[in-house]
Amino acid sequence: MTIATVILAGLTGCGGGSGGGSDTEKSGGLGNITVTKLSDLPKKYNEHQTITLSLNTQGKGANDVTYNWEVEFSGKALTFSGQNTQTISFEAPEVSDTQVVQVSVTLGLRNGELLGSNRYFTSLIISDLDPLKASSRAIIENGLSTNLPEVDNLDTGLISEGTTWRLNKYYNQPTLANFGFLGERYIATQQITYFNKNNSGELGFKNCGSAIVEPFAPTLTQINCGGTFERKFYQSANAFRVEEVCDGDVGFANNFTKLRDHQTDSFGQVSLTLSNYNDFSTTSDLCGIVSEILVISNEDLNNDGNPDNSFTSASYAHLYGKYEGSPIKIGIKIDDVKSYWSYFLSEFLDRDNRNDIKIDSLALNKLSDISADDGSLSVDRTSTRIEVDVDAKFEDVDGTPVDVEGTFSLVFE
Repeated sequence: MTIATVILAGLTGCGGGSGGGSDTEKSGGLGNITVTKLSDLPKKYNEHQTITLSLNTQGKGANDVTYNWEVEFSGKALTFSGQNTQTISFEAPEVSDTQVVQVSVTLGLRNGELLGSNRYFTSLIISDLDPLKASSRAIIENGLSTNLPEVDNLDTGLISEGTTWRLNKYYNQPTLANFGFLGERYIATQQITYFNKNNSGELGFKNCGSAIVEPFAPTLTQINCGGTFERKFYQSANAFRVEEVCDGDVGFANNFTKLRDHQTDSFGQVSLTLSNYNDFSTTSDLCGIVSEILVISNEDLNNDGNPDNSFTSASYAHLYGKYEGSPIKIGIKIDDVKSYWSYFLSEFLDRDNRNDIKIDSLALNKLSDISADDGSLSVDRTSTRIEVDVDAKFEDVDGTPVDVEGTFSLVFE
């Protein structure tokens, strides 16, 4: 079973450019000069890795071509070697999470004018070598520890019905027994929840988009533990945590943070234009859930005696609201999601539809549960907010093309 398949079992990109022209650019000022576009070179690297980029300039008179390179990281110039040559090298910077290095080169001609495209650029994606840091928007890391004081049991007198809270849920599962390889699988979700009583009059929490009232402390153990098992409680006036620990390692945690003393129904907005349908307008009663799954493989695939710690991740976002008076759910799934990335659905769709957007509503019955055929998603993500720009193309059940453009956002604070 592949790591990507393991990710999908949990819950049931990208930048670059060129200066234009074809893959092999001809320089009209020199006969038969060809170069390799920067955008055709590999784009993904690890921090501290040596990166070498070469235009592989060939043809009669290639020695007369000049090169002016620029390498930039976080708004500052990055040191490199090879200025005014066809090949440069530099060390990938140390990064937190995943960041981008911008590289451009302008070609010239000694004693002449270079005709045609003469500027090329690319965005190199640099990954953090720490899989947990590289995974996400801190919702996984927030599950690993807490600053709240430990208590023997939760004081339910501090927990009031009708209040609004943010829930960060964390779960860690070893992969060997379930998926056949040595590693870990982390699942973290962030959502809005409301405190209500169940049919027995017991106070619990209800997630947005759900009618089920769940107990604060699960009735069943959430993790398997062959060693020392502990269930711990932490609480302050406006926050509490329930966690399960095996041999000192946190395997499960529910982290609740109070947002309002009353029920607040809207934590986002949607503004979408649909061809052949009525447009969305900014509406009330919007909330949602963001989930992230990270799978780390500790297998020693290169047989060097050390675990590879290779990782992959996926994010899911679900927005619940109303459209023409009818409940609606908008969902996106993105493989290996990072902040500030754009996702081109036509390039990254695969058989498992990990990069996808769907709309589910009775008011849009001809469009419900249909994956986008083409388009893009631009995602901006922090630990308390997600904003998505959509420009996607669908085909409804009648075969009618539908363009969906606009934005939606969730704010967990």
